[in-house]
Amino acid sequence: MRLVEHAHPAPTVTSHGGSFKVLVLVADVMAAAVAVWAAHWLLSGAGQPAPSAAMTWSAAAVMAACWTLGLITGRLYTFRPRRSSLVWALQILICLGGGTLLAVALSFFVGSSFPFDRTRLLLATLLGWPLCYLWRMLAVRFGPAYHVRDRLLLLGTDDRARTLVSNLQHGHNAQGAEILGAVRLPGEPNDDFPCSVLGELDDCISLASRLEANVLVVAPTPPVTADVMHCAAHCDAMGICVWSMETAFEELTLRAPVFHVGSVWEAQLESAKRSRYATRLKRYADVAVTLLLMPLALVLIGLCALLTKLLSPGPVFYRQERVGKDGQIFDFIKIRTMVVDAEKHTGPVWATANDPRITPLGRLLRKTRLDELPQLFLVLKGDMSLVGPRPERPFFVEQFSREIPLYERRLMVRPGITGWAQIHHNYDRNTDDVIEKLRYDLYYIRRLSFSLDLEILIKTVGVMLRTQGAH
Repeated sequence: MRLVEHAHPAPTVTSHGGSFKVLVLVADVMAAAVAVWAAHWLLSGAGQPAPSAAMTWSAAAVMAACWTLGLITGRLYTFRPRRSSLVWALQILICLGGGTLLAVALSFFVGSSFPFDRTRLLLATLLGWPLCYLWRMLAVRFGPAYHVRDRLLLLGTDDRARTLVSNLQHGHNAQGAEILGAVRLPGEPNDDFPCSVLGELDDCISLASRLEANVLVVAPTPPVTADVMHCAAHCDAMGICVWSMETAFEELTLRAPVFHVGSVWEAQLESAKRSRYATRLKRYADVAVTLLLMPLALVLIGLCALLTKLLSPGPVFYRQERVGKDGQIFDFIKIRTMVVDAEKHTGPVWATANDPRITPLGRLLRKTRLDELPQLFLVLKGDMSLVGPRPERPFFVEQFSREIPLYERRLMVRPGITGWAQIHHNYDRNTDDVIEKLRYDLYYIRRLSFSLDLEILIKTVGVMLRTQGAH
């Protein structure tokens, strides 16, 4: 048994958990019936021949069976580990689509006696999708804590454990994980700890069972003692997820533990950039999406450029050297939002939320992120990606690489117009802000995937519409 660094198995199903999942399954069966009857009503009103009530009920039964099989195969009756709303929606659509394809395949074998035509099956799928999604969002919100939220028991009370608990207690626990307490290991000091210390190592297994913990966090850096491994293996056999501190920090805070990572974590960070999506598919997606956006972007760039020229003396576009993937320097471009020669007398300095150097129009452009649109040309060129860490100036990269552990790892991937850090954190005002953004950037690199990129792009649109501005 080893400490889990990425995914983890679902906990053993308890009796109340089984009833809970059966309730969700019954709701899915109801969704199939509602969707099939709604499709029957809509298409009958459009002039298509209407099947009989018996045929419609038969179709509902077939769809319910096929959809349930698809949802079970996709493990969508398991509510942990955490998934974003977007991932839930995509996974449900894929599973329902697979179930519908199975029903269509059955129609070829049954022939004319099949109870429902294929057009109605496809429409029923589109109607059933939001219903199945709704059940799961309600389940995640109101379901039994053991099955929908992480209930943590910490094995160890060292600095790594203290860091995890402090982050969860101070604003970085969006998933609502419950900290049940900690178990002190031999040799650890008997001083104050941010949460309750419930016992010693010998008490761990009984505490985990009695408190219905579903996650055991092994705080010490590997290698750990044989007694700790025995305890972790016993909990794993009980169906309790066993996480390293690094994995727990990432899963629960959606950030990376910059100052508390081991060699295994660093090795996995290095391997993340070699995935098929990172090395090939991400570039194809960048080019395809950019080409789709370009017609509208050209109109907006032209309008913003005209207003900038009319309302503020100086050039329309602002160019600056930035550091890209693997430390390559490239010419960064955006619509100018500051007065000309804003850093002439100060040298490179951080921008602030109410920076007096920003023009009135520039403030609006920043809030809507329209000043970033010229960077789409850099995406086509290959210097940038739509999603990734924000590119920084060479002066700051050199400084931060000396002062902050793992900072240069941001350069493992192409920088992005938007990113995980940009949608979660504010402007860099000091080194603490830089470290905080680094936590988000390294989390993004470790979890690099199409679904995460899509989630970031969708949230970026929300930021633009709410005029929250670039972070």
